[in-house]
Amino acid sequence: MKNYVILKQWIPMVILPILIGGLIYVGYRTDTLIMFDWFDSLGLGAVIQEFRIYINGLNVRPPNWFIYSLPDGLWVYAFTSAILLIWNGRLSWWIIIPLITGVFVEIAQAFHLFKGTFDYVDLLLSISAFFSSILILKTKNYEKKLC
Repeated sequence: MKNYVILKQWIPMVILPILIGGLIYVGYRTDTLIMFDWFDSLGLGAVIQEFRIYINGLNVRPPNWFIYSLPDGLWVYAFTSAILLIWNGRLSWWIIIPLITGVFVEIAQAFHLFKGTFDYVDLLLSISAFFSSILILKTKNYEKKLC
């Protein structure tokens, strides 16, 4: 029963956001990203290409924030949720790691310390995702269900 409760929490709070963010990257980002070389090395290049053809065939172009900023926010959300779930919903100093990482990378891009382009939307979504994860997990009282 405890495994079911854990899966019931981890799937929507951690696994699904990472999966959605990954699908956005695979479907809409440029195929010059290094991950596409990794897919080729794993023999997944053809499958990935078929998925990209399918997505493009839908003739739906999401807004730029969806393609370029939402995956970052989903990553911060999943990372924050994972830490909260591991610590049974208790806030500890570990919880700041996803926030600091998301914000630091974005600010480092502004100073050209990391590859990429600084974007206020990325920053806003990362901060919002961090606090959303805490709010959702604390509101649902997950810590009581894991103990």
